Amino acid sequence: MGAGAVTPGWGRALLRAVVVIVSAVLLQVTLMADLGLLGVRPELLLLVVGATALVAGPAKGCVIGFWAGLAYDLFLQTPFGMVALVYTVVGYLAGQTRQVVVDHHGSVRAGLVAGTTVVGVVLHAGVALLLDETAISAWEIIRFAVVAGFVNGALARPAVRVVGWAVRDEERGVPR
Repeated sequence: MGAGAVTPGWGRALLRAVVVIVSAVLLQVTLMADLGLLGVRPELLLLVVGATALVAGPAKGCVIGFWAGLAYDLFLQTPFGMVALVYTVVGYLAGQTRQVVVDHHGSVRAGLVAGTTVVGVVLHAGVALLLDETAISAWEIIRFAVVAGFVNGALARPAVRVVGWAVRDEERGVPR
């Protein structure tokens, strides 16, 4: 099939991706709003975006990043589309590392998911600062990024399995 061709079963893959995004958004804005480690909430959507990009590459990482960010934007008081922009970039950057992790142990993937989260948090803070949306110190950004990265790194293995299920190719049973 040519580039951009629709493969059989794409509707089921789309439905699975929507289920993962909606579930992550709902968990983020409900349960995770009250949880935290050292005053930092887990960043489930960055976890999903990073895991998707590592499993399926930059194209699907961008798409999942955009839609997850747009869904999360509905619940935030930031300019609409800001999180979608950040998560799209994060999905692309994380997807570029896919070739590095294809044959590596899960700890490498966990480290890359953690790194993706750190990049996402710092990029989000940078865009917010550029738009004059926040007045947070550099130390707070670093603390938030490191703790969120640690938490997402710990959750990387189950996240990779879930998004692997969500984005797998119906014909071959593997992520594309």
